[in-house]
Amino acid sequence: MMIFRAVMEANTLTQAARAMSLSQPGVSKSVRDIEGLLGFPLFRRQSGRLTPTKEARALYGNVLVALRGMDSVSRAAENYRDARSGYVRIAATATLAHSLVPLAIEDFRRRRPAARVVLYTGINHEVVRMVADLEADFGLVLMPTNHAGTEGRDLCAARLKAVMPAGHPLCALETVGPHDLKPYPLVSYSRTQPIGLEIDEQFRQAGIERQIAIEIIQSATACSIVAAGAGVAVVDGYSLVNGAFPDLEVRPFMPAVDVVARILMPPAQEPTRLARAFLHVLEETAAKAVQTGLMTSASGST
Repeated sequence: MMIFRAVMEANTLTQAARAMSLSQPGVSKSVRDIEGLLGFPLFRRQSGRLTPTKEARALYGNVLVALRGMDSVSRAAENYRDARSGYVRIAATATLAHSLVPLAIEDFRRRRPAARVVLYTGINHEVVRMVADLEADFGLVLMPTNHAGTEGRDLCAARLKAVMPAGHPLCALETVGPHDLKPYPLVSYSRTQPIGLEIDEQFRQAGIERQIAIEIIQSATACSIVAAGAGVAVVDGYSLVNGAFPDLEVRPFMPAVDVVARILMPPAQEPTRLARAFLHVLEETAAKAVQTGLMTSASGST
């Protein structure tokens, strides 16, 4: 097709051969071969020049369309090979989707503006299912969680924090524990969630029953309710990473509890080049958060 286009545009075999860095006899033979395959002549030869037949002129537009399509496929293949374009599908718990992931997306898109990110949010077991069913390239969950049908590795950890409005009596304390929280309305996670169970265990060890005034399933929701003055909360540190709640007072929750963020992958499934590129950026984002003291490092795999 490229030789046909070159001859159509040059009108002579010599000029077409020069444009394609080929020999004139080679171009002439290619034209005859094409005509033989098609079963009709493409050019009339007159005094060393080629005049396209009516059939050749009709084919020329189709050939240009086909060549543009081939060029587009070639560019797309190059972009995929270099992990510059395409899309990456991420399934993440809402807490991570509102904290670490946006920071990683900004960095990733700045490096690869042609790439598209598809972000699904859900609770832990929904993320696990999406990864196991290959509906996402990888998932991000908070430990502990069920990893059936997935493979994973730790990304980082964030300790539980007590959050309260500015001027609250708890602001006078350097650390906050279950006994300190008991007198105040508690905004807290459902007992069906891993973090809720962990907080329950800390209250149990302190000999106190956790009384939930306002039950939530997302850290950002808890922080918004506390900011409105409706109570106090214990949340994972991820929700405070990007400075979304600057007016809240934050104190370490004691005893210290690390909530591990974990990357989940489909078992025996090689991630795409673009997914690997995003994971690299995500790990860099987590490492920066660890360096600044917003998070702690974590390691391990199952």
